[in-house]
Amino acid sequence: MKKTLNLMLILFLYSCVINAQSAKEILKKYTENTGGQKQWEKVNSMEVTGKVKIIAQNMELPFLRIRMADGRQYTSLDINGMSYISTAFDGKIVWGSNSQMKLVEKDSTEKERVILEKKEFPYTTFGWEKKGFKAELIGKEIINDTETFKIKLIKDSIYVNGNKTENINFLYIDTHKYQLILTESTVQEGVNKGKIMRAYMSDYREVEGYWYPFYSELKYDEESSQIFLTEKVKINSSIDDKIFTMPITNN
Repeated sequence: MKKTLNLMLILFLYSCVINAQSAKEILKKYTENTGGQKQWEKVNSMEVTGKVKIIAQNMELPFLRIRMADGRQYTSLDINGMSYISTAFDGKIVWGSNSQMKLVEKDSTEKERVILEKKEFPYTTFGWEKKGFKAELIGKEIINDTETFKIKLIKDSIYVNGNKTENINFLYIDTHKYQLILTESTVQEGVNKGKIMRAYMSDYREVEGYWYPFYSELKYDEESSQIFLTEKVKINSSIDDKIFTMPITNN
């Protein structure tokens, strides 16, 4: 009996090692197929422009998204010629527009979310081991007629209503092209709490030696919420630092 238990333990541990190695290799190939480790290490900024379709309001709005390696970021929408700033971060203060289009500093919860995003630049799994993330290969799954590797990614824990909560994403990577085509997670708070959030990605195009998905669709429990149609991506472009700083007044 004791020998049987020891054998089962050895097989279990061996299985874990194989899965970890497989997930590591898949994520390595994903990095290489989208630009390569050395190239991604050179990225200091990403500037993305395009249009977002907001399904519930039947609206299509131009958007601008800027992310910096040091954590600063800026996201805005053009609403009837007015700039609605969804999120901006200068390294200390998170700010943006409220429902009255006034600029306000955002709360600590939003700041925590933005600070965590810094770790996911230029994308979530880049340098994931150094970030302290854990990855496990779950198996294979067909997504929209495409065979994918399903990988469980455990990121830094988050706090929800003061309680430390696991932060888990499931990644689906094309088994042939090694492109990320879906991310999946459970919403922990807000109006969509408890729902499964899925982000589908496709239409990968080469931009300065990097591969970027020009189409992405966000769904909650398979109900479409937003569709992002990227028009242009700039890598390491010249960014005016003033864009990240909250203006003193709204005048």
